[in-house]
Amino acid sequence: MRSEIHDQKISQPTKTDQKPLGEILQNAAKRSLGGGLAGAGAMVVQVSTLMWMRTIMNYQYLVAFRVDFWGVLKAISLFVIELEKS
Repeated sequence: MRSEIHDQKISQPTKTDQKPLGEILQNAAKRSLGGGLAGAGAMVVQVSTLMWMRTIMNYQYLVAFRVDFWGVLKAISLFVIELEKS
């Protein structure tokens, strides 16, 4: 018992159906650039919103502050004072 899918013949594209290589590459470049721009935008948002928190956490770990609200405030204030000195 064969299915209908096996009975159908797969047709090869003819020369008139194929696009020129230059057009295919141009379409691929446009699509990849669109994804690249979205990725670049996401990177800017991520770095600008999360990098400050990573910096404070690294400073907090370096000077061994507690990991609670008051420890974070103390680390931020000392970090800002240290930045103003330099």
